[in-house]
Amino acid sequence: DMKQMFYNAYIAPIFDYCCLIWGHANKSDINRICKLQKRAARIILHKPIRTSSIELFNTLEWLPFSKRCEYFAGMIVYKTLNRK
Repeated sequence: DMKQMFYNAYIAPIFDYCCLIWGHANKSDINRICKLQKRAARIILHKPIRTSSIELFNTLEWLPFSKRCEYFAGMIVYKTLNRK
């Protein structure tokens, strides 16, 4: 629980802070960020390297980095169109 709290408090906000910019970076940079997210999930759940990232993210109820970027882009568009 403490590892997940640490991730949610310190690491996830860093990913989310510039998600709209990082989401449009080149493929190699995005892959590096995705690998960091997968590594954090494996550490939190004490799983081996070969564990499927889909299984990890479903267990932790996380969105993969690319989906997080889509979510934040959609949220900004919604707020812009609805003046919120």
